[in-house]
Amino acid sequence: MAQLIVDVYAGKLHPRVAAGLAPLLNLQLRAIETTDLERRLAKLEKLLPETEAEEDLDRKEDSAPLSGLADMLAHACKRNERARTLGLEKDEAAPVVSPEAT
Repeated sequence: MAQLIVDVYAGKLHPRVAAGLAPLLNLQLRAIETTDLERRLAKLEKLLPETEAEEDLDRKEDSAPLSGLADMLAHACKRNERARTLGLEKDEAAPVVSPEAT
């Protein structure tokens, strides 16, 4: 779109031609935006079951004591893996919990 404006001002393109192309370019831009949103939504929908399963696991951990250090480490690894998938920093993913804290 910006190049159309430049070309009109430079005299390379007649203003009527640019005016005719503008709606087509707007339509193309909307299609690109829609495609991007659909892609992002599909990615979130794919991650939703994983998130719900993780929340269920968190609820179970809150209501019952951990069965052992191995369970705690496995859960922390899952959180770190999920954070990497979402592009989060390691520190934001799963805080390290000492065995004495449980």
